[in-house]
Amino acid sequence: MREILIARVKGKEIVIPKLLGLLMLIMSAFFFAASTADIIVTWDKIKDVKACLNAATETTYYVCELKALSAGIYPFYPLTDSDMYVSLGMDKLRLMSEKIGVWFFWITMIAVSLIIYRTGRLVTVQETEREEEVESEE
Repeated sequence: MREILIARVKGKEIVIPKLLGLLMLIMSAFFFAASTADIIVTWDKIKDVKACLNAATETTYYVCELKALSAGIYPFYPLTDSDMYVSLGMDKLRLMSEKIGVWFFWITMIAVSLIIYRTGRLVTVQETEREEEVESEE
């Protein structure tokens, strides 16, 4: 026997799990789009900060430093003029892995929402007893 959660609204029957699945799908799609845009913007910020720090002079370094801090990157002041190339490896890894992790979370939420919407069930638990276990208990 299958139990379905149904609500009646103005004479129409609405399957509650399908409605929840649809709302979750819409919400997940919007957050997925925002997460994708966030990854692209973060990558552009990293490239801009790197270019700015590599081309910085003593007077423009502070502008680049503010750009870096607003992007979530800690800028290192070069010790000599030959150290003007700035390596942002660990900051890049930290920033991008965080953004990509959120992106994969929303992909998973889209998949779960689709499953809930397509099946129309939130949780299905069926308990079956084998005859052997029943006979051994007697």
